[in-house]
Amino acid sequence: MRTFDATSGQQIRRFEGHTSYALSVAWKRDGQQLATAGADNTVRIWDAETGDQLRTIENYNRHATAVQWVGESDTITSASGDRLVRVHNASNGGLIRNLQGADSWLHCVSATPDLTIIAAGTAKGSVRLWNGTNGQFLRDLEEGAK
Repeated sequence: MRTFDATSGQQIRRFEGHTSYALSVAWKRDGQQLATAGADNTVRIWDAETGDQLRTIENYNRHATAVQWVGESDTITSASGDRLVRVHNASNGGLIRNLQGADSWLHCVSATPDLTIIAAGTAKGSVRLWNGTNGQFLRDLEEGAK
């Protein structure tokens, strides 16, 4: 992964560590860290200033397809081809919870800043919603549903 100066187009930094391509990147709100999700079945946390890899989270059985920081916290959410959404503490890599029940590969994830709702998009075109604070499934949103 690389960062660039948006004005000049000049490369600022390279972040090396994924053994396959990166599928998603997210900046921590304070701009100090980045998180990447990769086809090597990992999420990696990086120091944005130095490019140093701070940690690797490896509990994925398929591609880690998306990652997002939650609000101002050290919490990240991630989606995976193994049909799980994971909530991790990025500062130590610890798993907070798995959100289960998706019926297909997950391509994207988003969470409200207070983690009350986590949404993940599936390969079948639906969006699955969970309560992120307790892991409870809320509903599936599907095209054409009323």
